[in-house]
Amino acid sequence: MSRLLFLLLFILINHQSISQNNEGEIEDTQILIEKNSSIILPKADKAINKIVVEGSNIEMKKFDYDNVLYTSESDKKKIDRILRNEMKILDEHTMFINLGYGNYGTFLIHSNPFYIISNKFSIYSDILHRSSSKGAKLSYLSGKSHSDINLNFNYKLDNKNTFKSYLKYQNNTSGYYGFINSENISSLTKDQEDVYSFKNNIFSYNINWENVSDNFISEIAWSGKEYVDNLFDEYSHSFKGKFTLPISRSILSFSPYFKSYNLKDNPNSNFNSGVKDEIHLNIKSLSFPLSYEYFSKNFMFNLNFDYQIINRSYKSTNKKNSMSPSLKVKYNLDGITFKVSASKGLNHITYYDEIKSLPFIYDPYLLNVFDVNEIKYSFMGGIDLSINDETNISFSYETYNIKGSLDYILSNEKISGGELINPLYLYSIERNDEEEVIDKISVEINTSVNNNFNSSLSFIYNIYEEKEVFMPLYIIEQVNNYSKGKLDITLGGIFEIENYGLNFNGQMFKMSSYIDIFSDLSYQVSDNLNVYIKVNNILNRYNERFFMYPDQGTSFMGGIKWNF
Repeated sequence: MSRLLFLLLFILINHQSISQNNEGEIEDTQILIEKNSSIILPKADKAINKIVVEGSNIEMKKFDYDNVLYTSESDKKKIDRILRNEMKILDEHTMFINLGYGNYGTFLIHSNPFYIISNKFSIYSDILHRSSSKGAKLSYLSGKSHSDINLNFNYKLDNKNTFKSYLKYQNNTSGYYGFINSENISSLTKDQEDVYSFKNNIFSYNINWENVSDNFISEIAWSGKEYVDNLFDEYSHSFKGKFTLPISRSILSFSPYFKSYNLKDNPNSNFNSGVKDEIHLNIKSLSFPLSYEYFSKNFMFNLNFDYQIINRSYKSTNKKNSMSPSLKVKYNLDGITFKVSASKGLNHITYYDEIKSLPFIYDPYLLNVFDVNEIKYSFMGGIDLSINDETNISFSYETYNIKGSLDYILSNEKISGGELINPLYLYSIERNDEEEVIDKISVEINTSVNNNFNSSLSFIYNIYEEKEVFMPLYIIEQVNNYSKGKLDITLGGIFEIENYGLNFNGQMFKMSSYIDIFSDLSYQVSDNLNVYIKVNNILNRYNERFFMYPDQGTSFMGGIKWNF
């Protein structure tokens, strides 16, 4: 069986890991190395707000709940920017409503109502619902929907104290994939159809208090998340403190962190009949990171030492400790920026992250695979070149040594005599305690031909020790944008080359390349009204990111966006 390694989330963050905050270094590293089967690069999504297709995760833009800016006379003076506690509501916030409709019965509504009282109190929200009533395979049974509601509260108590919080709710439904042929569903009853649909609810929250004195900053945050789907209940809560002391051109910070993670079977699930409710996984992690950062006009140096304690309880108790250092260096000289980062440490994988990567995982006895894994080392080196005012080129190389990854496998419980017992969930996961090495080389070019036309090209080469399931070796993204007057046109493509899947015998095979040519055309009718049409999969290819779970064919959406 092929070993499945974690696909680096660096694909998503696009060379920004060098500038991440110091706290939660190991947590950031975990995000970097977890597998992410939503290979579509977000730059294209941000550029044209693409239609989300069947095989991709339906994820609304990341909601930035921090709507407070700290202004300074000079942005280059980081100390000033930290200490000057002048609250300013973001000017870019404009209330809008976006309505769209397309083939496959696709419907979109998106809005962001907010309320502001002077510069003391503000409430922001972001509300989205997107659904399609049909799919590419057995279209009358394979619709899906996604709802996402965010609320963000900011309150400035006085010149030194600020209170911020956010609430987030998501609901996802999807169903009836993975059938071999139409005969597989001929005997399904209505109750069975309801059972075979994939449903989950996610609720998360964050409460944050910050105090900025004349020479010291303190911050306390409490956050949590609850995830419920057909099989399992997952919930976690965390408590984080941060104490920052600026010293001349340096910053010294201490950020203690505690998190409790829990996973248990869902007693209300028809899939879990016969599974005892008392089966329960708990992972508690305690972290004490101490960070020192020095910066000047052209140079940044950050050194972080994190003492970690992780305790895992599942039938028995297992405790691990680690001193986890990390280093980041950035130097700029005449349009060339050199970046280096390195770290090691412990983390643990969550059920939510696995389902987010591949929603079609089924195994009622899955709890035991979620354990602590170890990042033996991680290293990233990169160079950003500013050729001229119009062209920038970025190169980077990354390598990770990980012990304790998860592999995709075929779930044997769902295939009997070549027929699927459960037509929705086709895969499971198993733990691999061997050390694995991942290397990645990436190149990105951004250029502007003139004021009207700009283009970007991204190339990623993932180097695995062995061929990996659902992990393409080559990922290319090319996006072109032309703007003139009130007209804006985008044309681009995403190419995932040399991807491997599992057939019904559990054998690895080379899948067809995933190719998505997309376009977006919008016209500004007035200052407040914009009309658009977006098209995905223009070539109408039969794209499968996962075997037996196809994306839609050519899909389009037309709509209007009205700014208030």
